[in-house]
Amino acid sequence: MTMTNATDLIIFGAAGDLANRKLFPALYRLHCAALLNENVRIMALARAELSTEEFAQSLFASLQLILDDAELTSNQWISFAQRLDYLSMDFKEQNQYSNYR
Repeated sequence: MTMTNATDLIIFGAAGDLANRKLFPALYRLHCAALLNENVRIMALARAELSTEEFAQSLFASLQLILDDAELTSNQWISFAQRLDYLSMDFKEQNQYSNYR
């Protein structure tokens, strides 16, 4: 079964161990299997002060440690990375949630 609607996935703690070892590899594999609608976007939230490009580079390095070389292809990675957006925020600061509507 494939996702058929546009969806925004929000991952809190996106720079953490759980996200890097489990969530992002699973999402990448779903992407490669064409099980994510082309309109699915992934919003990664974490405390680290990074740009989206820096986060994507860090995620790519993490995925290289987890996925086989045959799975992590250049073309698939480029199309997957286009789904990513990154926001740095302190989750304890309630006012920061209203800044990103």
